[in-house]
Amino acid sequence: NRLLSSLYFSTNCLAQFKYSLLFLFA
Repeated sequence: NRLLSSLYFSTNCLAQFKYSLLFLFA
């Protein structure tokens, strides 16, 4: 369960990073 939680957290951070890049180049 902890692994799943950390995996979700890392993908969430990655998505946040991608969105910030998108807004940066928009």
